[in-house]
Amino acid sequence: EVQRSIDFYISQGHERSIQRIVLMGGSANLKQLDQFLSTELSLPVEIFNPYQYFAQLPKDFSNNPTYGPQLALALGLALRKERDVKS
Repeated sequence: EVQRSIDFYISQGHERSIQRIVLMGGSANLKQLDQFLSTELSLPVEIFNPYQYFAQLPKDFSNNPTYGPQLALALGLALRKERDVKS
């Protein structure tokens, strides 16, 4: 299914390409999912690490690899500016 989505995306224009895949959310913590997808799709796959964008986080969160991919959406929403949010 992922391969079909990639093929569809690329078929939408000759200038489209995919350089890498970034996994986020709870599924990113599935054991060796990144390695499996990289092998199957012949693309580099990495697990998103939101900690790299913050100078300081609470100790409970700091460098805990299981929290990082799950925090992606919440951190992104928290960083939005008020004018970006539409009612």
